[in-house]
Amino acid sequence: MGESVYWVVSGRCCDAEAGDWLMARKLKFNQKVFEEIRKLPAVREDLKRRAENIAAAAGGEAMGYKVTELVLEDPRGAVSVMATGHAHFHNRKNHALIRALDAGRD
Repeated sequence: MGESVYWVVSGRCCDAEAGDWLMARKLKFNQKVFEEIRKLPAVREDLKRRAENIAAAAGGEAMGYKVTELVLEDPRGAVSVMATGHAHFHNRKNHALIRALDAGRD
């Protein structure tokens, strides 16, 4: 006999063969692995690319929106879009960074 196939729907499992609904087992996530994934160069590059797209959509570096990598932030790999100078007031008045978040999606 092969292994059973289960469907998971909003916290409940259904045995595909028997059609019986069971309670889903608890999932346990390995935090160390998530921390390692966030520090991978490919993930950091992707975050930086998305942040640059958001900054450009908000007005760009000419306006004062600057992308910085937060390398000292542990345990996460983080990127920040900062509003400096004129961009600070532009963002407070127009919520430019929040409106530009869609530019960070693929």
